[in-house]
Amino acid sequence: IVLSWTGEETRLIVGGALFYQLGDGNNAATNTQGATYANADYFAWTIDGNFETNNIGVFAAVMGGHVIGDTGQVADRNMYGITVIVSYNINDQFAPFIRADWISDQTRTNDFYTLTAGVNYYFKKHNAKITLDVNGQGQSTCDSQGKGSVVVRLAFQLLF
Repeated sequence: IVLSWTGEETRLIVGGALFYQLGDGNNAATNTQGATYANADYFAWTIDGNFETNNIGVFAAVMGGHVIGDTGQVADRNMYGITVIVSYNINDQFAPFIRADWISDQTRTNDFYTLTAGVNYYFKKHNAKITLDVNGQGQSTCDSQGKGSVVVRLAFQLLF
C-alpha cells in the first residue's frame, strides 16, 4: 500500500514497462494456453504513478495485454486494466485504504471489477504490519453463475 509517513517530503514517482514475447510453434504440444496460442505473440505494457503528501498516498496504474495472432489460427485479443489505491496515514500506526480494480477482456461479456477497503496496523513501518481488508468482486463472469463474491482477509507481514 502506498503510504506517506509523517514528516516525509512530497514525492511523485512515475514508471512504466514494456514486455514482448514471440510465439514459439515448437512448444505447441505443451503450451498451457493450448496449441492455438503457441504461435501467437504477446505484448504487455503498464504506466503507473505514485503520489505521497501530508499522510496521503495515491497509486494508479493502467495496463494492457495483447495477444497478436500470426498464423491465422489465433484471433487478436486485447485486455486492459486499471488499479487505483488511496491511503491515509492517521498516526504512523493506523492507515486505512481503499483500492479499486477494473479489467476488460474482449472475450468476456462483462468487465471484471473489485473494490477493497481495509486498514493496516504498522509495528515497524513496512517491516512488520497487520492488514485487515474486505474485497468485493462485482457481478461479472468471474464465476459460473455470473455472481460476485466477498472476501475478508487478515494478513501479517514480516520483512527481514
